[in-house]
Amino acid sequence: MDLPRVHAKDIQGIIVSGYEHLPCSSYHFLNFESPAKARRWLRILTPRVTGSERKADRSGRPEKPAAALNVALTFSGIRALGFPEPFLKTFSEEFRQGMAEGTRAQRLGDTGSNAPERWEFGGSLPPRGEEVHALLILQAPEPAALASQGETERSGFAEWEVRELVAIKGDRPKDAREHFGFRDGISQPEITGSPARRTDPADAIEPGEFILGYANSYGMLPPTPEAPREADTERHLDAPLQATGALDFGRNGSYLVFRKLQQDVAAFRQYFRSTFTGEAAQSLMAAKFVGRWPSGAPLTLAPNHDDTAFAAKEVNNSFAFLPEDEFGYRCPIGSHIRRTNPRDALRGEAQESLIAVNRHRILRRGASYGERLPEGIFEDDGEARGLLFLCVNADIKRQFEFVQQTWVNNPKFHGLYNDRDPVIGTNTNPDSTVGERHDMTIQAVPIRKRLADIPQFVTMRGGAYFFLPSIPALRFLAALA
Repeated sequence: MDLPRVHAKDIQGIIVSGYEHLPCSSYHFLNFESPAKARRWLRILTPRVTGSERKADRSGRPEKPAAALNVALTFSGIRALGFPEPFLKTFSEEFRQGMAEGTRAQRLGDTGSNAPERWEFGGSLPPRGEEVHALLILQAPEPAALASQGETERSGFAEWEVRELVAIKGDRPKDAREHFGFRDGISQPEITGSPARRTDPADAIEPGEFILGYANSYGMLPPTPEAPREADTERHLDAPLQATGALDFGRNGSYLVFRKLQQDVAAFRQYFRSTFTGEAAQSLMAAKFVGRWPSGAPLTLAPNHDDTAFAAKEVNNSFAFLPEDEFGYRCPIGSHIRRTNPRDALRGEAQESLIAVNRHRILRRGASYGERLPEGIFEDDGEARGLLFLCVNADIKRQFEFVQQTWVNNPKFHGLYNDRDPVIGTNTNPDSTVGERHDMTIQAVPIRKRLADIPQFVTMRGGAYFFLPSIPALRFLAALA
């Protein structure tokens, strides 16, 4: 199913493209002090929002934008803009409750040092005026262009009483490696029919998994937020929904998850140096935790040493677990990449597993933040560094939350006993009790190896659930009375 060409211009660009040619980014968390003025700000901002439409250049190839601007809103932000109160309940429950809600935080593993009350932003019970209403995302080809873009956008904040709570700079290094030293962003689904699609990959996912208004992997239209017809005084939204007669506010929009994840690089390096003898063993076991070598070569294809022949784009994601590594002797069953994308090895037949897994995939749109800790340094330098995790999904509960709860932090994942994701999971930390400690199992013949009390290498520092409205829906919000 292709995305109709006529609608590409209505879909915010970050939904269908990660903009690899725009490695510099900044994320501005905003609060609306005056709803009426915030609507005027949104009216001025919307014409600059980058859409998904790609016009052909002189050679006939899709033209890439020189910079990108996208905007997302929290539930409280949509309410603050004056969205009709009775229709707020048509947004998904998880979006309405928010990431920091108590039982949801428990399910996501946001406890102890990860708990919402410790977050830098977006946490539980924020002080008055500190509630996150919007996220402005800017992307540029180099730092100077990003700085100029940021200055332009900030210049209007005071006039429209839009207050910046937090601003975070992101970066995608040329070698594409995150702070632990491993190449990131390899296993990424593509939207069937997307204007940004490079090829026709085997793991192309139905558009309704990521964009509201299109059929998902179940062959159904995902639930969509609605708006009353009388509120659309300027007629920005599509025709009414047949079932309710209300307007489809969500069409061509999506939900966005943002999480600021701080990486303890020194602790990661210290763990392997103190636990294993010899550089070769240390490198191999670090790769076992991740499931790939630093180059991006998967252990399933290169089980004994890093091999750049398997790091090329053409092959680094073209593998399945069952044919070569059903029992995890190469890539452990509990490794990071096997948990976040089990591929053909989740359950039953390979094709059955692939269908099930594809119903829980997410589109990642993240970046790193902070300076790298120099190679060979094993002591923390006090500088904050980590990953800005952004993902696009049409169903937060079935996609992001399922992956986080059922795959990443599930101690019983795929027959394991007391293991969580050894890289990003909520593992042993200073706030843990004995009963909360977790292991990492390395499958082997004749005897498997169990590593006890895996430290927590990643800490949650802030985040929120957002909605990415279509560009017509942004116009609708800006025109609310």
